[in-house]
Amino acid sequence: MTVEYRDETPFTGDNHTPTELANAIRTKKYGESVREPIAQAVEKIANAVLGQNIGNVVATPTKVFDNLSKLKEAYPNGADGVMVTVDNGHKYFWQDNQWVDFGIYQSQGTVEVVKSSMVYPSNINYNNISSWNHATFTVNSDGSIIIDDSETYTDRGIIFSLENITKYFNVKIVTQNLEPSAHIDFWKYNPNSSNGLGIKVSDVTKDTNNSQMLSIPSDADRVLLAVHGRGTLKIKVSANDDGLVTVDEYLNLFKGSIDVNNLVDSEVKGIELPLNKIGAFGNATMTNYGDKIVVDVKANNAGFTTTYFTANSERVQIHVDGEFTQKGITVQVNYVDTTSGKSKYFKIANISGGKMKDLTFDASSLIIYQHADPDKFRLLIQSNIDSAENNDPVGKITLRSLSIYNPNSEGVNNSLLYNYKLKKTLSNVIAKLGEFDSDISKLKTLSSNSYVTLPDGTKGRIIYANGQLTVKSNTYRKVLLLGNSLLLGSSTDGSHGAPFGLTASSPTKDWAYLLIQKLQAKYSSSVVVNKLHDAVFEQSESDDNSQNYINNNLAKAEKNNDLVIIQIGDNVNSDLRRTTFKANFEKLINAIRSANPTADILIAGAWFDGAGLQNWLLDFANNHNCMFAPLHDLYNGETIAKVGDTITFADNSQMKVYEAIKTHPGDKGHALIADRIYSTLYPK
Repeated sequence: MTVEYRDETPFTGDNHTPTELANAIRTKKYGESVREPIAQAVEKIANAVLGQNIGNVVATPTKVFDNLSKLKEAYPNGADGVMVTVDNGHKYFWQDNQWVDFGIYQSQGTVEVVKSSMVYPSNINYNNISSWNHATFTVNSDGSIIIDDSETYTDRGIIFSLENITKYFNVKIVTQNLEPSAHIDFWKYNPNSSNGLGIKVSDVTKDTNNSQMLSIPSDADRVLLAVHGRGTLKIKVSANDDGLVTVDEYLNLFKGSIDVNNLVDSEVKGIELPLNKIGAFGNATMTNYGDKIVVDVKANNAGFTTTYFTANSERVQIHVDGEFTQKGITVQVNYVDTTSGKSKYFKIANISGGKMKDLTFDASSLIIYQHADPDKFRLLIQSNIDSAENNDPVGKITLRSLSIYNPNSEGVNNSLLYNYKLKKTLSNVIAKLGEFDSDISKLKTLSSNSYVTLPDGTKGRIIYANGQLTVKSNTYRKVLLLGNSLLLGSSTDGSHGAPFGLTASSPTKDWAYLLIQKLQAKYSSSVVVNKLHDAVFEQSESDDNSQNYINNNLAKAEKNNDLVIIQIGDNVNSDLRRTTFKANFEKLINAIRSANPTADILIAGAWFDGAGLQNWLLDFANNHNCMFAPLHDLYNGETIAKVGDTITFADNSQMKVYEAIKTHPGDKGHALIADRIYSTLYPK
């Protein structure tokens, strides 16, 4: 017999919690006399089944608390999900109007429970997102949210309730199909305000290549992400107390310290990390089989994480025994920036082929140039969809052993000794040991006193370049700048005077002008500057195009410079361009060195960091005796230009900043870039 379903508000979807099912029954239009008994029956049946099966649950906990009292304080009226307490390692479920203890959270041998203070959760309750101004939206299973188009309400948005004290809101624009005039902003929501919104916190860029971290006012309990204009928007969000969690790391990242009593010393393997000190993070669950641990990855950016370890060598060795079923995985080192206290990431390698391999990374460089805390390094071995073409992140990663070897390296922690110029000088000298038949003590004397007096009275350094000993001035009197629109973006054709950096308010406000002023002040003399546009090289999509740029442009550029600064990377914005760029960038550097044999080379980038190119440039610089100035961390809502800002050219004509160029640096951004490059040239 067929029964017609007549309810006007059907309950759709699947995988609902017992509470959701019971509440849905209570709110149906028909069956008033039986709704409540049926709802109560659903709850009792669910609780009975729950009680029978709860001992086998090992799913990722919904929340972690120090003890049962803290759990009851947070949820006195109950909540859905698995709650774990640290003091006894037990799991709790809400049943019969109370929190019921169902024993040890995970079976013997699996990852240990960590304290809630050592877990970085996202304080977003996806069941408590509401609409502002009639917005329609969808929350997807991967945590992304789609805000639909609307012809009637072009100003619309969604409201997030923050359950805990939260300082930062992270937003990632996954895709956007908004009209050019549309914009996005972020508010402290207050429905009783005069404008019905509250207080505006910040604009949100429509850039899909970057995540934004937005500060939340301390007295805010709700925030609003508003869209102004036609079109659809897909986002991922997270909220946290320390700004360390990115939008794709919603779940548990471990932050403990290594228990030295459980470490095994080995001259061959270094410090071997016990398997029970390695945990899972992201959408993944881990099983410990004694001689190996296996993490079952369910989504992108999930896998294994170690606890913190200490490293300071320029060649930290990582010995890994294991395999994976994905097409490719990524290994990253995570460290804490001592200047900001924030967590940062440096990609060590992408690995394909199903088998782990031994790796190395330069901890000393990260300590000196990126302000990494030497006691706060840890490894992430994760499934990453960007690590291999057509890679499916779902699969298993297996570890049998993981050890860290940090070779002693005298002088690594001494910023006066650890210098890329000194490294190159010593490597050249050491290569000649057999010919000179010298000893180390004489070489040290030579390297510390290898100066001559130049005709102008200044000191020059003796260096080895292009197979010859030559003298290099200790000052930068002749400088070559390569850059894209950040260097030569306004008045590019010279129609309104000399070109300068895009969205700087005038030619005297861009980073190049400000940097040269600093150099001239340091040397109390003029500095000769030449500029070269490198966007064509960034945009090359074949080896021939890259080589043509090198042949046609560097041949015309001034040679024998004292300093070459290469601001680059922002137009390397597709897979093909990235492949071409990485295959040909060394050729560009070699050509620059050939034309400028005694020059110091500094690479700066990238303001727009597409697909982690900045990390690639950092690694390249470290391996090719170049200085490196990172720029992407300078990019934020306060350092970019604003629509309507005035740009005044050298001939006093003017234009306004428009939507398409507003993400370039404003005056504040240009000043910070100049400061960053100068501090890299002359570290304190």
